[in-house]
Amino acid sequence: MTSPPKSILHFLRWFCREDYIDEIEGDLTEIFKKEHEISPRLAKWKFALKAIRYFRPEFIKPLKNYQPSSFSMYKNYLKIGWRNLLKKKGYSFINIFGLALGMACCLLIFLYVNYERSFDNYHAKGDRIYRLIHGSKDEAHSRYWVWNNAPIGPALHDNFPEIDKVLQFSGRSDILLTYGENSFQEEGVFFMDSMVFDVFSWKLLKGNPKTALAKPFSIVLTESTAKKYFGSEDPIG
Repeated sequence: MTSPPKSILHFLRWFCREDYIDEIEGDLTEIFKKEHEISPRLAKWKFALKAIRYFRPEFIKPLKNYQPSSFSMYKNYLKIGWRNLLKKKGYSFINIFGLALGMACCLLIFLYVNYERSFDNYHAKGDRIYRLIHGSKDEAHSRYWVWNNAPIGPALHDNFPEIDKVLQFSGRSDILLTYGENSFQEEGVFFMDSMVFDVFSWKLLKGNPKTALAKPFSIVLTESTAKKYFGSEDPIG
C-alpha cells in the first residue's frame, strides 16, 4: 500500500486550516509515494515528521465556539445571590453556619490524623520497629507500661528468628550530672543499649553513631545540654 499512514493524516486534518489542508496534504502525499518506492518504512517516518512541522500557529485552525467570560453575567449572579441571602436571613444563616461547621470539622479531623501519623516518621526503619508493652487489667481499670523486665529482650531474640535486633532502654528522672564546677539535676535521661543507632535514625551533630555508646560510661547529649555544660568547647571525649 502506497497511501500515507491514516493516523498522521487524521492528525494533520484535525489541526490544519481548511484553506491550507488540500495543498499541504497533496504535496506530502506526492512526496510520500516517491519515497515509498525507495524505502517504505523510512517514507512513513519522513511523512510523520513533515506533518508535525506544520503544527505551527500560522497553519493551526482557530478555536471555535470560544466565548470569553462575561463580567456582567457573573456580576448579575452575584447580585441575585446577595439579594437571596438578605431576603432569607434565617435560611442563609443555617446554610452558611452548617457549611462553615462542616469545613471546620473536616479541617480539625485532618489536623488530628496528620498529627497522630507524624510521630517518629523520620526513622528509616520505622515500618520494622515495634514496641513491647505489658500491664494489668481488672474489673475497675487497665494499666499498661512500656518498661519491661530485663530478661525479656534476650528471650525474644533467642526464640523468635524474625526479630533482627532487640533494643532495651529505661528512663530516669532527677539524675545528677556534673562537669567541673557545673552540676545539674537532669530529667529525661535514658539508659540504652549500644545498638540504639542501628534501630533509630537519630542524626549526630558530632561523633560516630557506631561507637558513641560502645563503651561503658559513654553518653550522648543533645545540643542544648552540651552547650549548658561545655559552652563553646568541643564536648567530644
